[in-house]
Amino acid sequence: MSSKLYIKNFEFAPGQVLKIKGIIEPQTKSFVFNVGRSDDEFSLHFNPRFDEHGDTNTIVCNSRVGGAWGAEQRDHAFPFKHGEEVKVFIYYKPDSFEVKVFDESLLKFPNRCGDQKLAFLGVDGGFRVVSFKVQ
Repeated sequence: MSSKLYIKNFEFAPGQVLKIKGIIEPQTKSFVFNVGRSDDEFSLHFNPRFDEHGDTNTIVCNSRVGGAWGAEQRDHAFPFKHGEEVKVFIYYKPDSFEVKVFDESLLKFPNRCGDQKLAFLGVDGGFRVVSFKVQ
């Protein structure tokens, strides 16, 4: 099953944290969090892959500007399990994003776009959102 959630016109700025709580679907191959200016301009594309596009237990991060993807960053620290409830924290800093799972540091990704305010969150794939908030 593929879940989709799109939230537009919310404010997410440096110094804030986006907290997303949800359940990873039991048979999912991957899920995606896109955070950016709009539904096709992403400062952070966060894509944990259980088994998709040739990647196994890998997190792929990227950015998308002007319809073009940047260079992918891969991380093999993979704390996710099928069927588990998980809390993901995305800390927005002026020059980077820090992603934590259960408040344990997972990875950093540069703010390649230099954005100072984001207004879009997209969740796609096998992740069912239970709650989210920006602080």
